[in-house]
Amino acid sequence: MYPPEATFGLVNLARAGLLRLDQFEVTTFDLDHANHAVAHAAANSGPFKMTVLEPN
Repeated sequence: MYPPEATFGLVNLARAGLLRLDQFEVTTFDLDHANHAVAHAAANSGPFKMTVLEPN
């Protein structure tokens, strides 16, 4: 969908302080709590809100 170099452009913008990342709200769950993560994501969806699964 996007060219591979788009990732590098976004990383460079973030490093230069031109892309604000502080507006994102990230909630993490380990894999043992995947069902809780799905429930959380369903109840807390919206712009700039992310639910993330992390490996143990």
